[in-house]
Amino acid sequence: MGSKKNQVNEIIINSCDDLLKKINDSGNVFRGCSDSTYKLIPAIGRMVNEDLTLEKKVLEQFSEHANLKITNNKQIWEVLFLAQHYGVLTRLLDWTLDPLVALYFAVRKKKKKKFAIFCLNVPILEETPSFSPFKTTETIFIKPKFTDNGISNQKSILSIQKNFTTPILNSNLTKFIFEPKLQKDILNLCNNYGINEKYLLPDGLKF
Repeated sequence: MGSKKNQVNEIIINSCDDLLKKINDSGNVFRGCSDSTYKLIPAIGRMVNEDLTLEKKVLEQFSEHANLKITNNKQIWEVLFLAQHYGVLTRLLDWTLDPLVALYFAVRKKKKKKFAIFCLNVPILEETPSFSPFKTTETIFIKPKFTDNGISNQKSILSIQKNFTTPILNSNLTKFIFEPKLQKDILNLCNNYGINEKYLLPDGLKF
């Protein structure tokens, strides 16, 4: 029998009635996925198998292109945060403090698939860690220090895990699974609260 730690509480959603209350009651950080089969694995973790070579090479190329110098661990974190924001493959996962933002990113691509929202109750670090992100010993959630309109409006939170090729599993993890027919209703709900492409991606970034 699997341990409780490795179980995910899955809830099927068939209507938008009391949806925000249900989600808010399930966590303080949220992640939207356009495909309900997606797991909580960073993009780079789906491409490499415990190989840091590609990750560090991508990060070095990004820092050079952006003319950013890395001389200490906090600067490594800052470059990682910025790289994630611009769609570079990193070991970070995007989350948000706002369930509406998670819902929007789950439906904006309008796939004809079941989509999902992950919810977790977790402590959030307000300060950038002093240790190297490549030596993380547990899953942690961090509020990025740098801000722009997009980061601020998205109410961004980033997670990092020890093994970025293995999905995050937590006894507090809840996964809401939605039928494709609800996409239009969800988009309308988000629009009613002013959550849309222009608001969340004011600098024109495309994810």
